[in-house]
Amino acid sequence: SISKKENKQRNFISYQDVVVQQTTAPSTIIDMRGPTSTPIIPLAKLPTNSTSTTTPTPPKVGEELLYNITFLCNSYEDQLKSTHSFVSSTSSKVTSLEQDVNQLQSSLQKQNEKIDTLTQVLTILNTMEQDASVGRSRKEAEEILMTQLASLEELF
Repeated sequence: SISKKENKQRNFISYQDVVVQQTTAPSTIIDMRGPTSTPIIPLAKLPTNSTSTTTPTPPKVGEELLYNITFLCNSYEDQLKSTHSFVSSTSSKVTSLEQDVNQLQSSLQKQNEKIDTLTQVLTILNTMEQDASVGRSRKEAEEILMTQLASLEELF
């Protein structure tokens, strides 16, 4: 039977052993360019003689061109969508601002009408004050004030 001390013994590896293991283990490099990923063969594994039995494959120009065209089409489609959303939001803002302008114009017109009415009231009150202050009898002043008050009632 194995004791607990022997079971828990740690196994230490020197740095030279780690370096040797890393150099013996093949590292794989993956080419991530384009729509597909392909592993790249390390230089050490490439055949050294020129009379290799493998025939070189022609480059896949059509696939790369298709990928590039698709990428450009998708980019322009995204730009078109963002431009469309910008135009629609801008047009809704323009509509909202036009409504605000119309409301402000009608409010301005109402305020101008109130100003005109109050100006008329002020002129009537000024004439009433002048008529009352002129040397007339109290009864005459009251009659003038009553007629002018009647004209004020017609305004309102």
